[in-house]
Amino acid sequence: MITIDNKPIKLKIWDTVCSRETFNHLNSWLQDARQHANANMTIMLIGNKCDLAHRRVVSTKKENNLLKNMV
Repeated sequence: MITIDNKPIKLKIWDTVCSRETFNHLNSWLQDARQHANANMTIMLIGNKCDLAHRRVVSTKKENNLLKNMV
């Protein structure tokens, strides 16, 4: 939650584009959220489309490394 004009706002970032560019923007989006949100906010990163492994552009290893560095 962030507060704008004394109103609590739940921040959700949706990106359904499966690309390396999207993956590369995750850190920037999270930094922006952390800058403007409560320090105790919950962050969830959900990957879907596991049935489309043949179209994967970012390896599972890179995804896991990103997640480990986000904590």
